[in-house]
Amino acid sequence: MHIPISRRTALRASGVALSLPLLDVMNPVFGFERAEQPKRMVLICNALGLYSPSLFPKTSGNDYENTEYLELLKKHRSDFTLFS
Repeated sequence: MHIPISRRTALRASGVALSLPLLDVMNPVFGFERAEQPKRMVLICNALGLYSPSLFPKTSGNDYENTEYLELLKKHRSDFTLFS
């Protein structure tokens, strides 16, 4: 059995559906504090003028040998993953 709904009801329902994602943003207003999200960044590089043999190591795994470019980032080595 098909029960038709009015246009006004459909518009109200769409308004509710659009406002639902905003409820998540309102958490601090109601006294709930969110745990701080970890900072993440994804970089996708298509050469950008870098010489690939100086960027990508010849060995794989966690114990890869630093290359010319990676030597500059060696103090942050545990904070990023390099893949090609």
